[in-house]
Amino acid sequence: MRNLDNGLLKRTTLRELLKLGAKESAPKLIEKLDMHLVRFHSWLIKHETQNDTTEQSMHLSWHQNRLRTLLHLIDTDISSPERKPDPVASKSIRSKKQGESWPISLERDVRSIRIHTVRLFLRHVEAKPAKHLKRILLATLTRACDALVRDDMCEVSDILFALFDSLEDAQSLEVISEASMLPDIKAPTTHYAKLLHHIIQSRRGSAGSISTALDGLTDLAFSLKTGSPRVEAMRAGMLSLSSALEAVTVCPSLRALVFDRSASPLTMLAQGTETLSQIRIGAHRRLGLRQIESSSDISKSIRALDLFIEQTLKEDNPKALQDEVTKVAQRMSRALPQAVGDIAATVLLRIAGKEKETSAKAAPPPVPQHAKAPSLPPWLPPSRTLGGFYVIKKLGDGGVATVFVAKRSEERHSPTASQYALKIPEYTGSASRTLSEGEFYNMFREEAGALLTLPESPHLARFVTFDAGVRPKPILVMELVEGINLQRVIQMHDLSIKSAFAILDGIAAGLSVLHNSEMGHLDIKPSNVILRDSRKRSEDKVMPVLVDFGLAGRRLRPGCATGEYGAPEIWGLVPEGYEPKPQAADVYAFACLSFEVLSGTTLFEAESEIATITQHISHQGMPEKLRSWAQSPLREPLANVLFGALQPDPRARINIDQFRSELARCLNHVMDRKWPL
Repeated sequence: MRNLDNGLLKRTTLRELLKLGAKESAPKLIEKLDMHLVRFHSWLIKHETQNDTTEQSMHLSWHQNRLRTLLHLIDTDISSPERKPDPVASKSIRSKKQGESWPISLERDVRSIRIHTVRLFLRHVEAKPAKHLKRILLATLTRACDALVRDDMCEVSDILFALFDSLEDAQSLEVISEASMLPDIKAPTTHYAKLLHHIIQSRRGSAGSISTALDGLTDLAFSLKTGSPRVEAMRAGMLSLSSALEAVTVCPSLRALVFDRSASPLTMLAQGTETLSQIRIGAHRRLGLRQIESSSDISKSIRALDLFIEQTLKEDNPKALQDEVTKVAQRMSRALPQAVGDIAATVLLRIAGKEKETSAKAAPPPVPQHAKAPSLPPWLPPSRTLGGFYVIKKLGDGGVATVFVAKRSEERHSPTASQYALKIPEYTGSASRTLSEGEFYNMFREEAGALLTLPESPHLARFVTFDAGVRPKPILVMELVEGINLQRVIQMHDLSIKSAFAILDGIAAGLSVLHNSEMGHLDIKPSNVILRDSRKRSEDKVMPVLVDFGLAGRRLRPGCATGEYGAPEIWGLVPEGYEPKPQAADVYAFACLSFEVLSGTTLFEAESEIATITQHISHQGMPEKLRSWAQSPLREPLANVLFGALQPDPRARINIDQFRSELARCLNHVMDRKWPL
């Protein structure tokens, strides 16, 4: 092995001599050499796997020589992009003597072995090797990581998550940072090591505030160099997580945590955590590391905590809140790398100690540095004024539009002035597949103009004005409806059978006005229904209001509807010769929403959006959950109504007025039952 290392791996002499051969034979000979090097690498990794690094070894020089040879193999330019693969030499070559074969793709084989090398040395380091070997192992690991990233065989984000999850001490990460030749690995590992140092000092009782830790988390996010989509997502997720944790920290009370539902700190926290957890899960899968908890599970847990706090405000059960916060903090620490999860868990555990209400004498909390900057798009004018309306803040993103909270410009400083929902069209990737940018904005103008002609209804957000001449983009101004959204009411189980039917009747009334004007909403779902002034009304007088008309219009369009509520024709299953109507798609979505409002669960759900869409286009009007209703005498009338609205052929569906009257008749069958059905 030493002779091979000295004569072949440390120098490129043999490779250069082979290049001097005949043009026809040189590529084949070099490729054969590379295959032998791959075989040698595999053999060396096999023996290194069997090596026990936990024991003190008398043969330190033997370990060093073998690791040095492995380093030279890692650094050897086996898969040079300058060479074109030879169609003959790249075929699988079988050794008659040993019965072994090399893969057809040399690139794939090299990548596989290098990933195996990284995985092997991560295990060696995790096994707490002898001190005199640890630094050598870390250096070899670093070179293997550098080689994967340098040759574009692995994402930087994958390597970083592997290092963060496997190396639990700051000293090891500092060695990685010193040994790495790539800034994309060096800078993040340096900042992560600082985070680990801060956590250790905090546990020992040394000075170190949570604000310092959050600043370190932000520095870690900014150290990620923008490039690939995954690294961008990792950076955005860390910044979102840091901002959300700062917002949770400065909230003076439980009420303040859940007061602004459009920008709840816990909702932001769930989004940032899910993003990071999802990328981390993918990194572990691609590198063959241990499996970790699902990203959607932790996101649901954090959002459920949001609802649990609201229940605590009603019922005053601090012990139950403490237990729930502890459970979510533990899950969050498992869903994120050690240092990041530790910081997040520390912030979450402080929630249980907050007062229920903000004291009138309490001074306003300091605004975190990263929360001061408004989340406004760069195209917005410096005056923040569009068509006579002053933009206050961003409310949310829809499929084809962004919504802002705004006041009239002349009333911007008045605390009692009316606020409006300012809708701006956004030309996104989904729309660009079928429409040019000019066609998209023309369609928005046409549909917005039509919406202004709608008769007023207490169940439809009121349209104020539309201005197609505003620059840089046209605006549609609507009433800003205040209240709790229906999705949150369902999640909190804050419904009765009577109020559920009253809500459905109100939504159907609003849809009837839309449909009689030959228009459709095209995004019917619980989060687009607001219960106006819900706290001031009895359950039989709830006032549901349809909002978010970003997709509304007289025809189906790209990106309309949401996965769980989209009719088959939206996903391309259109009967021959039929021109899809938005009204029929609304009826289908309203049937899905009706099932959810009455049962507390979605009618269509699956692990992925593709699987959910498959369910929509494969049933015959009676999905599995609805079939169980049809077998119950109590719920059979409701099942029959929904069956008429869920027909795959839109021409066979009942209209919204029929739907509304049939629902009213069904109420008598279940009036005395408890919610959910």
